[in-house]
Amino acid sequence: MKKDFDELIEYIRSLSNYTLPNYNDLPKIPLYMEQVTTYISDTLMPLFQNNASTIITPYMVNNYVKAKIVVPPKEKKYDTNHIGYLIFISLLKTSASMKNLAALIEVDNQIYKSDKSDLYSLFKEIHDDEFKKILSNVNRKIEVFLNNYDDNDEKDSKNKEDRFNLNIANLALKLYVSSEVNKLIADSLMSGITKEVLPTKAIKNDDVEKRIENIKIKKEADQLKVR
Repeated sequence: MKKDFDELIEYIRSLSNYTLPNYNDLPKIPLYMEQVTTYISDTLMPLFQNNASTIITPYMVNNYVKAKIVVPPKEKKYDTNHIGYLIFISLLKTSASMKNLAALIEVDNQIYKSDKSDLYSLFKEIHDDEFKKILSNVNRKIEVFLNNYDDNDEKDSKNKEDRFNLNIANLALKLYVSSEVNKLIADSLMSGITKEVLPTKAIKNDDVEKRIENIKIKKEADQLKVR
């Protein structure tokens, strides 16, 4: 079996005990931008396979503030509420649109005007629970694959590795499909709420956002064409 795949399996196993920090364990002293991005990157690093650049950057934070998803910092410092919201956004930004994230936070702001821990605490509870269930299922399936794979048996080793890779790819495909189905349903549920709590202008399709997505797709295609 390839060394990098052994490392990937070990990485997945290592996530078994991972949980998000409790709201009360988030920094109490307001932090500057660099401190915020470092703290959140370090906190979420295990979930991103040590790829800190994809988690959060000052550019991202400035855009969340510009979009009024989070309130502006006071004297360039971000408090506990900012950090809770930014962790929430950092983990959901690939599956939820910016307008739906804004709507979720707006609903939270309308209902809980003083105690801002509720949305984060609910998010942590759901995230930790779903994360454990999915990870347990993935680990169980990988163990089955491993039990059917004898790394020391040289006979037909190439076919065994191909079958092992196919099993892992199929498992990943199921997770992708499940994620996409969940996203479609979640977007449908949020559509009415988003229209109600955000101004009409804010929920219109943004041509700039489409251009950015097209640039991203082109960049990925250029990187892949070297194969």
